[in-house]
Amino acid sequence: MRLYLQGNATSRARWAESLGLRPRPWVANLSSLTPDGGKIPLMDILIVKVYPPTFVDQDGRMGRWELAQEKKLQVAWEKEREREAAKIALEQEKELERIKEVAHLVASIYGPKPDEIRRLSADKEMEDDGEDPGFDADDMCDNLIEGEVLPKELQSLPVEKMIQLRHAVQRRYESFRSAGSEELQRKLNDRVPLRRTRNVQVVHFRDFQSFKQRSPSRPSLLGQLSVQDLSRLPDGFFKEGSRYWVENLQPQRNARWDSSSASSHSSSRAGPCEVPLTTRRDTRWTIIGLDA
Repeated sequence: MRLYLQGNATSRARWAESLGLRPRPWVANLSSLTPDGGKIPLMDILIVKVYPPTFVDQDGRMGRWELAQEKKLQVAWEKEREREAAKIALEQEKELERIKEVAHLVASIYGPKPDEIRRLSADKEMEDDGEDPGFDADDMCDNLIEGEVLPKELQSLPVEKMIQLRHAVQRRYESFRSAGSEELQRKLNDRVPLRRTRNVQVVHFRDFQSFKQRSPSRPSLLGQLSVQDLSRLPDGFFKEGSRYWVENLQPQRNARWDSSSASSHSSSRAGPCEVPLTTRRDTRWTIIGLDA
């Protein structure tokens, strides 16, 4: 068993602090964070600014765009999917008809064979499955469907091979009927891939406890939080002036800030130091009352 400690999940305790469980969870604040300190277990924040949601392409090819453009892109994508789905359904319908034609052709050639030969052939099929290792019935079936084999070429096939071919056509028909919808979706996703977009939103926040106690003459740190997946949250979840407990954040990649220098600057010379953070897949939110 190993214990891993990360800078943003720890703080220096007072010398007289007793060990053991705490009555309240430990809350990180902006001044205790470092860019390379790793995961942030819990913060108590007050939202001071909510920016409009934007959308990003997970493949990183389109940059960012707003809701109005997203609606247009979604409508265009849905129409293209509908057109391609109709084309694929028509293609499948034609392919099914072709399989039925091949099945009828094989049956029409196999049917007139003398009953005695068919009986002898069936006896052999029971003994050794009637399969010729040098004959690929499935490949012959595909060639018939594609029109690469002429019907007259089947007349010379022996009964044993006709039996194999008949079974191959039956397998092809049953497989096509059972997997038709899955195949349609696969082809549709190949031609019109699913959209890989994510709805994100940026909010500015302050430490709730520090915000209540800060001196007007002392500049404070300002958190800039990028919420990566709004689909997991209710519409309009973030409201300016509301307080939240948020679990499992982390500094943005390649982010840099110096919280120590922010407290040394005069508020007249510089604004608050921004601390860029981002959510994770395991981020959890709890709305907390201002007087809690």
